[in-house]
Amino acid sequence: MNNLLQLTTSLFDGAGKQGVSSQLSDELIAGLRAITGELNVNTRDFSASPIPYFDHAWLQALSTPATDRTAEQSAMVAYSDSLIAELCADVQLCDPGHAQIVD
Repeated sequence: MNNLLQLTTSLFDGAGKQGVSSQLSDELIAGLRAITGELNVNTRDFSASPIPYFDHAWLQALSTPATDRTAEQSAMVAYSDSLIAELCADVQLCDPGHAQIVD
């Protein structure tokens, strides 16, 4: 099965997906489904669920050894790890152990 991670960011999207970029990506997905047959689409809507700003506190959380993290830092790292896992599972472009692009 082919996996695709659809990222939507339109401020104009609602239940009717009025945003032009969302309409275009939906058309692209329909075309890919016609070509590939099966396509598993996972959609992440940044307008509905924005990713928090990456700031000093976030960097500090990622830099702190797991055993020394506060509960808040552990939650930040877990959230980051979940985003990386989502990307790697759906897009199949990276090695989850290193989160880097691979051929």
